[in-house]
Amino acid sequence: MPLESGVLLAGRYELRALLGEGGSAQVFRAADALLGREVAVKVMHAHVPESDRRRFLREVRTLARLTHPGVVPVLDLGEEQEGGRPFFTMPLLTGGPITALGPLEDAPGPLAQFLTAAAFASRALHFVHAQGIVHRDLTPGNVLLDGAGLPRIMDFGLVALSEQTRHLTRSGVTLGTPAYMAPEQAKGTGVDARSDLYALGAVLYRVACGSPPFVGDSDQSVLYQHVYEAAPDPRELNPAIPDAVAQVLLALLAKRPERRPESGEVLAHLWALARRDVWTAHARGQYRGGRVRSGEHPDGPARVARLQEAWSVALPGEVTWPAAVVGEGDLVAVGTRGGQLILTHTSGRPYATLAARDEVTAPATFLGGHVLYGAWDGTLRRAELQSGQEVWRHQARAEFTGAPTVWADRVLAASRDGHLHALNLRTGEL
Repeated sequence: MPLESGVLLAGRYELRALLGEGGSAQVFRAADALLGREVAVKVMHAHVPESDRRRFLREVRTLARLTHPGVVPVLDLGEEQEGGRPFFTMPLLTGGPITALGPLEDAPGPLAQFLTAAAFASRALHFVHAQGIVHRDLTPGNVLLDGAGLPRIMDFGLVALSEQTRHLTRSGVTLGTPAYMAPEQAKGTGVDARSDLYALGAVLYRVACGSPPFVGDSDQSVLYQHVYEAAPDPRELNPAIPDAVAQVLLALLAKRPERRPESGEVLAHLWALARRDVWTAHARGQYRGGRVRSGEHPDGPARVARLQEAWSVALPGEVTWPAAVVGEGDLVAVGTRGGQLILTHTSGRPYATLAARDEVTAPATFLGGHVLYGAWDGTLRRAELQSGQEVWRHQARAEFTGAPTVWADRVLAASRDGHLHALNLRTGEL
């Protein structure tokens, strides 16, 4: 019989609520009467096959070997007094599955939390692999968030140590969850650390997009897609996903293992590079709240009351909205209602004043030794920073209000009349 809430397990753990149930075990929220805390208890069903019992105990032994902040540890191991069912206890994680972090929005807060969690999970997976362990069943339900919003890997019931891996491969057994299964695992040709990286990529794809990379009417349909079809670009499902994040996700979902990141450590470094690229993109324009329009700026100073003025520059007119102070390298730029783009060194020393025929309404975009800026009269200009000389100008029918974006050899800029202008970066031609 399955256990129920209210049962006192081993004279110590009072089962309070069922959190989850699988074919061989149940997981309960429980109160530890000895230490006065809440824990999660995983207890086997009664009368399970001996193979499931061995797998259960192997999970306990595996977890007992792993001491890492990104892995859910074993707190206690015991046996039910009446039925002799083994159980073990773990910390109770209250943040829910990692999918609680998504889908991604184009706002600094959610992006920062996603990138932090992705790098944290990658380092945890690297630690697991360094112990000679392959998880082989990473899913959103097996990567839970703690109270600080950091992911913890759990459920090592299908863990493959070196000897078990050879046995399972020879016997043709395919274990895992189809929606997050690497192609080589789906084909039953064996798994290694890079199979876990693929699964983590599928999990993070689900977080970012709100949907796994492949869906179908049956497990066989999903497995076929993992083996033979390219993953859809995540930006097609969620345009708010930054390019740098999309590129890492697609690298993780490469069909051939050798084309994926070499390790969790390498993957964590890729997330760090993606963070740098994302923040650089945000720094070149004004963040105005993303899709949630929260207006929150989580990367601002923590103690604003302690800030002291370092320098000030008198501007020849009021700062326009939505133009913003933007910077790159040693320069900062801000537009004015008088039709000037003011450039100043970060030391406060004036650098240059670039003219426009009307108020500068859009945040400027720095581009190497040049700057792009738009005005109320619908003119977008590219000028040299060193000489101040205008390289080209483009005339639209309405004012530019968003920061110009450089993509490949194009400049993309939106005007208030609902048009997106794609211009030749070198000539300014439409």
